[in-house]
Amino acid sequence: MSLSLKDLVLFVFDERENYNNPTTKDRIGSALFKKVILIESREEFDREYTNLEQNEKFLLICHVFHAAKSESEVALRGVLKFNNTGIYEDYGVIPVFVSAGDAGSVMKALYDLEKSPKPVYIYSTMRDEVKAGRIQVYSKSELSKEHHGSASGSVLSENGGNALVFEYAIITALFSNEFEQIEPYFIWTPKLDINTRTKRYRTGHFVGQPDKRIVVGIPSDTGMVDTAIIATEMLNMFKPKILMMSGVCGGKEGLNFGDLVVAKKVFTFQKGKVSDIAGKDGKKVKLYNKDQVEIDYDHLYDESGKQIAISVEKFEGEQDSVLSIDSLLQDHLEPEIPEIEKLINKEIQAFGKEIKIVFEPIACSTMVINKKGYFEDHIMPVHRKVAAVEMESYGVARSTEIANDGSTKWLIFKAVMDNMTVKDDSAKKYAARISAMFLKYILERGALSPAL
Repeated sequence: MSLSLKDLVLFVFDERENYNNPTTKDRIGSALFKKVILIESREEFDREYTNLEQNEKFLLICHVFHAAKSESEVALRGVLKFNNTGIYEDYGVIPVFVSAGDAGSVMKALYDLEKSPKPVYIYSTMRDEVKAGRIQVYSKSELSKEHHGSASGSVLSENGGNALVFEYAIITALFSNEFEQIEPYFIWTPKLDINTRTKRYRTGHFVGQPDKRIVVGIPSDTGMVDTAIIATEMLNMFKPKILMMSGVCGGKEGLNFGDLVVAKKVFTFQKGKVSDIAGKDGKKVKLYNKDQVEIDYDHLYDESGKQIAISVEKFEGEQDSVLSIDSLLQDHLEPEIPEIEKLINKEIQAFGKEIKIVFEPIACSTMVINKKGYFEDHIMPVHRKVAAVEMESYGVARSTEIANDGSTKWLIFKAVMDNMTVKDDSAKKYAARISAMFLKYILERGALSPAL
């Protein structure tokens, strides 16, 4: 819901010297609001709050004071001063942090201080977010109802503050192709991106639907380990309702380039125990050539004379490494798949063969598979209905079981770019596009909303 600034009283938690600076007045845009009031202490807030009408809308902003300009000053002193007023604890009023500096670096400093992600706005962005209804404003009557339990709090306060709240978090294994293909479907807000010392998290919202806010993380390298680390950090920082992964995979026989696999289950088939193959006497089994001469594993060579190594071993897999999609999420998503398949095929009919969408298990590997028969011999025995293999999904799903108190659901969907024996990198961009289109349609149709 949009809001006119002329209907809003703005409380500014600031220091008088800074507040009276003409530049600060210009940044605030004082003439745009119904009234602007300087707040320097808890006593001043108590007095001005008392003077408000019951249904009068107000907003409290807090000047961060990011940098310490002298040894006598403390960085982020505006935040520290506000935290000591008890305004949030006693009134439930959450400040909006503002700064004249770079919002990303200030947010990083604020996260280092409080270990909770909160947005920091420049003044003009703050006004735009208020007008768009994406920043919570208050009235005495609403606060009274919430205090007595007759009204629920705003989504903006679920994390204990005007925190960065995202219903959806997205991971792509790579920037090239996989992120690039989802990029056009979102309006990005780089000023609100979160930058840690090692990672940039992009923020934005779905085109045409600003309420569907997303945060995106891209691991520095492919594979389960990097993906699980990024997923865990995103879950703990942003506490999304659903963590999604879009991308590409290798498909089983019968699936064509571009066919999409939505993960009903994910598992890693390489979890287990490796041991030597032993005879009845417990000794390692020996191998012989056709002339019954024992093979010396330490002296084997290929046809070019290059020494090679062969290992004969037994692998016992663990079947408890299979993770299933949330049943409620499945109930709402699965009926949508046939219609989304039609929509994608209608969109691609001018440039590609029709694709199909299957809702089947995905296997997760620690290595690239480029060997004929490997999928059938090593992966299908773990789950006979497995449709695809890739290198990240298990890390995503497993992280949701542990991080954020296990309250985030996962959704993984990847399109086929090869069949594990025929590698065709030209199909990667096409497959990534199909996966991105699936993401677009599930958000556009609200397919996930009932399961949040």
